Amino acid sequence: MPPLDAGLAASHPAPAPEADPVASPGAGAPAFAPAAAPLAAAIAGRPSVLARALAPATPIAIWRRPPRAALDPALDLLLAGPRRGPHLAEGAPAAAASALVASALVASALVASAPAVSAPAASALVASALAAADPLSADIALLAGIYTRLTGHVHLRLKLEVVEDDACRFWHVDRVALRLLCTYRGPATEWLRPGGQMPGPGAAAEGRRVRRLAPFDVAVMKGTGFAPGHAGVAHRSPPVSHLPRARRARILLVVDAPACGC
Repeated sequence: MPPLDAGLAASHPAPAPEADPVASPGAGAPAFAPAAAPLAAAIAGRPSVLARALAPATPIAIWRRPPRAALDPALDLLLAGPRRGPHLAEGAPAAAASALVASALVASALVASAPAVSAPAASALVASALAAADPLSADIALLAGIYTRLTGHVHLRLKLEVVEDDACRFWHVDRVALRLLCTYRGPATEWLRPGGQMPGPGAAAEGRRVRRLAPFDVAVMKGTGFAPGHAGVAHRSPPVSHLPRARRARILLVVDAPACGC
């Protein structure tokens, strides 16, 4: 597999090295840990770390990356739009990403300005939304392309959603092989450090095992459908109902193979 970080250094500079020695792979660690190795997350500031999710001892791999201001107009528009369920698209990475973002932003622009907008003004809003879409479409296409390189799937399912409730708040392992997640805005996905038992429905996890992704982090997580001998990672959407309404919204991207489980 060609390096995942080829050609990405300029647009995605690596952040400072991780301070958590438990979660981060050590210097000089092998590309793939032996099957008998203890389970551990792989975390780094380069996209090549995501390939570590294919190793038996790695249930989750995380690419730490800083926020990108160029995406702010599109993200602001998504938050201003209606909450009508997730936006979905299927297809090859670039085409699916373009269709996903264009439909989401056009809908957001029109509904946010209705009903007083005139036809010429509506056309201008659509043009503005499509212009804002380009940076976000490119970023999602990049992440979908990484998923394709990891899995071999060239036909993908993309989901972009604004979440404001406590859906998926219970700890669980997805019924998929691999899933890619990125929270662009708001509280990001929480996950459990490997080891120990899965908390029951509604039960609290041991505090020292709980980790949370940061906005713009890219995580590739194993699910129950990966392969024998590979453990999935327990995770959940962070509970937000206790937060002030203005702080609840999160923009979540999910990349899967089509016809996957929940």
